Amino acid sequence: MSETPSDAKNVDGYEIPKQDPSSKSKKLTPAEAEYLNASRMADITWLTQSTEVSTMDVLHDRAIEEDQNHQLDYIIQKARRGCDVKEIMRAHGNNPQVVVAAVSFNGENLALAHPDMQRSIPVVVAGLRSAFNKGMAYKHAHPDLQVNVEIAATALRENPAVYQHFSDEVKYLPTMEEMAVKGRGTNLEHVSEDSKDTPKIVTLAVRDMPSAMQYASKRLRGYDFDHFEEATAFILGLIPKVNNPAEIFKHIDPDLFDNQKFMDEAVTLHPSLASFAAIHLKEDRDFARTMVNADVNNLSYVSKKLRASNGFMMEIVAINGEALKWCNSKQQKNEDIVIEAVGNHPPAAHFMHERLKSKKSFIRHLLKLCPEALPYIGPLNQDPEMILIALQQDGNAANGMQNEVLEEAKRLAEQ
Repeated sequence: MSETPSDAKNVDGYEIPKQDPSSKSKKLTPAEAEYLNASRMADITWLTQSTEVSTMDVLHDRAIEEDQNHQLDYIIQKARRGCDVKEIMRAHGNNPQVVVAAVSFNGENLALAHPDMQRSIPVVVAGLRSAFNKGMAYKHAHPDLQVNVEIAATALRENPAVYQHFSDEVKYLPTMEEMAVKGRGTNLEHVSEDSKDTPKIVTLAVRDMPSAMQYASKRLRGYDFDHFEEATAFILGLIPKVNNPAEIFKHIDPDLFDNQKFMDEAVTLHPSLASFAAIHLKEDRDFARTMVNADVNNLSYVSKKLRASNGFMMEIVAINGEALKWCNSKQQKNEDIVIEAVGNHPPAAHFMHERLKSKKSFIRHLLKLCPEALPYIGPLNQDPEMILIALQQDGNAANGMQNEVLEEAKRLAEQ
């Protein structure tokens, strides 16, 4: 291959042409090759005639330089892939190209670099944006760079978890605290005490991670009786902003669960919070109605004593007939309770006791009151007589029934 001078290296005041790597990919004609080789030999002849350097010395130096460049490229490629990094950094930890390659792969590799590299902004930024352990190069940057707001902000954007390692000079800046908790709610643990008592900061943290409520001030978690109204309003305001408010309730003052007004509002906002209600509230008829209005499945939290009351369950099935599935077996046999439930919610007929499902006199009466219950009454929904009763009340009651059964019902109707 031919060589063309593209750069120069100074040796004893003379410029020695350096090989152009790009020339390796060029295909020269025989005439071009002959001309370039003649030019190269002319340069070497002139150099050897003008100095005491021999032709062999010049060629030897060029070969060494080319070999060193190839070795450096190989080392950089290995560092970029994360291979033999410790050995490479031990030998080349002060070479910017090598260090950038190593920290671009893994930010933690900055710990292996020469101190001069740890104070280099381009090197540190490359480490912050690494493929692995993003942002963690901040821990190994020179202290002068750790207090640099731009460096800290870049680290935080790349990996909010690095916030706990921040220098105090930047950690407690308002903009840093907001950015930290917004990116990772549990960073609330590391902000200033004033910020832990600031609704805006706590809200940002809890929206990202509801369990971050554990790091909020006691005042905002309801432990300060003098600020009860303020705390309950703040907590209730958080509920619609998160998917799992139960994580918030795990970290507030348990005494709040005794307060019926607070729990009424909480359950209305998110029915699952009924599980946190104090025992005495779960035995209270008014609160029980609130729970069931929010979600009928909250009947599972109502005291067994209250659910055993026919009068109470009659009230509840009137609110939501599906509550019949939470009734005990005696109540599911109670014709009045079943009629009330099915009249409110026809599919509730599925939950009545098997004894009633097989009692024709009761099913006749039920279908006259609620023909829409026909599909849910059990085996008797295939009885032509029952189908006829339902159809007499509602012409669409038998939609979806088998043709032969319907034909039999029509035949009975004609008799």
